[in-house]
Amino acid sequence: MKKIQWSGRATVYTCFVAYFIQAIICNFPPLLFVFYHEQLGISWGLVTLLTTLMFLIQLVVDVLSGRIVSFLGYRGAALCATGCAAAGLLCLAFLPFTVRPAFLGVLIPTMLYSVGAGLLEVIVNPLVEGATDGKGGALSLLHSFYCWGAAGTILISVLFFRTAGIDRWPWLTLFWVSVCAVDFVLFLKVPVSVAVPAGQGMKMRELLKNKLFFLFFFLMLCAGATEQSVAQWISSFFEKELHFSKDLGDFIGPFLFLICMGVFRVIYSKLPETWNKSGYLFAMAVLCLVSYGLIAFSPWMPLTLAGFLLVGVGVAAMWPGVVSMASGAFPAGGTALFAAMALGGDIGCTGGPTVNGYLSDAASDMRMGMAGTAVFPLFLTFGFALLFIRSRKNGKAGTDPSRKGQDV
Repeated sequence: MKKIQWSGRATVYTCFVAYFIQAIICNFPPLLFVFYHEQLGISWGLVTLLTTLMFLIQLVVDVLSGRIVSFLGYRGAALCATGCAAAGLLCLAFLPFTVRPAFLGVLIPTMLYSVGAGLLEVIVNPLVEGATDGKGGALSLLHSFYCWGAAGTILISVLFFRTAGIDRWPWLTLFWVSVCAVDFVLFLKVPVSVAVPAGQGMKMRELLKNKLFFLFFFLMLCAGATEQSVAQWISSFFEKELHFSKDLGDFIGPFLFLICMGVFRVIYSKLPETWNKSGYLFAMAVLCLVSYGLIAFSPWMPLTLAGFLLVGVGVAAMWPGVVSMASGAFPAGGTALFAAMALGGDIGCTGGPTVNGYLSDAASDMRMGMAGTAVFPLFLTFGFALLFIRSRKNGKAGTDPSRKGQDV
C-alpha cells in the first residue's frame, strides 16, 4: 500500500478545519442557552457567566500560550488544542444530564473547549504562515473559515433543531466532536513548520519596547471591538429596533453578517502582492465608520440593514490584515507576537459589546449604543492612516506591507 505523502497544503487545510472548530465552539453553545435555562433550570445570570468565563479563559490562554508552545512545540500545542475542544464538546453532550447541579455539568465542558479555542487562535496563524512562506493572502483565507464555520454552525444547528427537535441537541454535539477528532488525527500526520521555531522568537519584553507593536496591538483591539459590537448585538437590534421576529432575527442577522465577512476575506486574500494593504484597510475603516453611522442614525430600515452588512464587508480584512502586517514588521516575533495580537483582538471582542450594552442601557436606545461604539472604527481610521503615511514616507507605497520582513 502506497504511503500518503503529506504536503504543506495539507497543513493549510488542517488549519482551515481548526478555524472551523473555533467557530463551532464560539457559536454552537449560545444556541443552547434557552435550553439551559428552561430545561436544566440554570438561571440567566449563570448562563451569562458562561460567556464571560469563556472569553476570560481565552484571554488567559493568550497570555500563557508562549510558554505552552515552548513546552509542547507547535504540533503538541495543536494536538492539545483540538483534544481540549473535542473533550469539551464530548462532555457537553453528557455531563449536563449526569452531573448535579446541572450548571457544573455545563461549566466543565465550557472550560475545556475554551482552552482549545484560545490555543487554536494563537497557533494556527504561524502554522499557515510557515506552510505558505508568509503569503499575506493565506491568513485572510484562513480567517474566512471562521466565518464559514460560524455560518455553517448556525445553519446546520437551526435546521437540525427544526427537524429533529432541540431536545436532541446532544446528537448534533457528537457530530461536532467528530470534526474535532478528524482534525486531531490530521495534526498527527501533516508537516509542521513555522518561520520562527518555538522558543526562539522575540520575547514579550522586546516587543513592548517598540512603539509600532503598540499600534498593531491597539488596531487588533479596535478591530475586535468593531466586529463584535455588531456581531453580538445584531440579533437583538433586528428584534427590538427593526421589529423582526425572534427566530428570524436570531438567524438572518448573524448569518448575513458572517457571509459578508467571509466573502470579503476571500476577496482580500486574492489581492495582488503589490497592493498597499494599509491603504486598503484605511478605506475599509472609513467604510466601517460610515456604516456605524447608518446603523445609528438612518431612519430607513433598508439603509440600517445595509449598514450592518457593510460593517461585515469593511471589518472582514481587519483581523487577518493586522496580523499579517505585524508579522511582516516583526519577522522574528514568533509565538509572543501572535499571542499578543490574539490577546488584543480578544480584549476588543469582549470590551466592544460590553461598552455597547452599557451605552444602550444608559440611553435606553440601542442606536445610541452603536453611535458610541463608533469610536472603535474611528480609531481604526486614524491607525491605518498612520500606517499608510509611514509606508509612503518609506517609499513603499507600491508594495505589500504584509510581506515578511518589510517595514510597514
